[in-house]
Amino acid sequence: MSFKRRVHWLFLYYLLGGCLCVCSQTAVAAIGKKTFAQEIFERQRFEGESLKGKNIDEEKPALHHLLADNVQQLKIYDTQNDAFISIEVWLERTNHVQYLLIGEVHNQASHPEQLLTIISLLNARTKQETQTGQHTQAITKIPIVLEMLEENDLGEQRLVRGWDSAIYNPLFTNLKQQAQLISGALTPKQRNQLFNKQTLAKNAQTKLDSKAPILATLEDIPKSVYRAIDQDIIVQHGSHPIDSQLARQMTNVQLGKDAKMAHLLQQASSQNTLAILYAGIYHVRKDRGVPLHLFKRSIMTVIFQNANKHHASYKALRKMQDYTFEQADYVMYLVQ
Repeated sequence: MSFKRRVHWLFLYYLLGGCLCVCSQTAVAAIGKKTFAQEIFERQRFEGESLKGKNIDEEKPALHHLLADNVQQLKIYDTQNDAFISIEVWLERTNHVQYLLIGEVHNQASHPEQLLTIISLLNARTKQETQTGQHTQAITKIPIVLEMLEENDLGEQRLVRGWDSAIYNPLFTNLKQQAQLISGALTPKQRNQLFNKQTLAKNAQTKLDSKAPILATLEDIPKSVYRAIDQDIIVQHGSHPIDSQLARQMTNVQLGKDAKMAHLLQQASSQNTLAILYAGIYHVRKDRGVPLHLFKRSIMTVIFQNANKHHASYKALRKMQDYTFEQADYVMYLVQ
């Protein structure tokens, strides 16, 4: 082979090798590109940021692994647009709301885990946004009102009697590291006042103080909402029938609790601070619960639901989904 031909082939060899190298680096960069949620978990692993105290289940791996697993298992349905969205898109949308209302199915252990996922993501995002150069601004803990949390006479927070301590006490322990916990339960006096509202009015012995700040919004609730909740309660007690008077007494308590939790949210929130409510699904519904007491302020409502992994395609979830935009903004499915 002539010298000239050797030089020609050598030039082509190096040219081809250089192209392959550039392509490989580009491919690696593309593969290595992480979503926002993945970056959070990566940073948590390297910085060693894990919650102190007792996890939901001590047999499970560290929380950052639990977070990663839960994000992969989340499917978020946007009721207004009839579409599924990513966790990144949903997180971005929380930037534009003042109140985030999250509804759970009571005594479902996976739902408190899902709440911890959301709180951790919100905190990590806040930390990322407030970091400036080598200095980090002080971060205020997210205030969260909890339906199942009450205060005793000494002002100490505790789980309301009748709730599953194996599920909710570990939730409180973990949340204390990340959020400002606010007791959302009614006091016994408030509950009794609300429950006996009709009897007290009939006997003219005393009067429910509906002008009290936490109950003032009750006067603005349409009678149609009272009747709808009455019917919901009667249906829910189908196997143990109750009469309409008892149903109305229970409705009074439910709406009174909503009024108090809305009041607490407004106290906890400021113009630049997101406040969260965690309660049962009916308490966060836009047509039944707390949103009616917030007078169309900047609110996002989310409902937690479980989904079987064998029936968790987008088509299957859309078919089983029965919440409308008038009831909730998003349904978060935890695929199990």
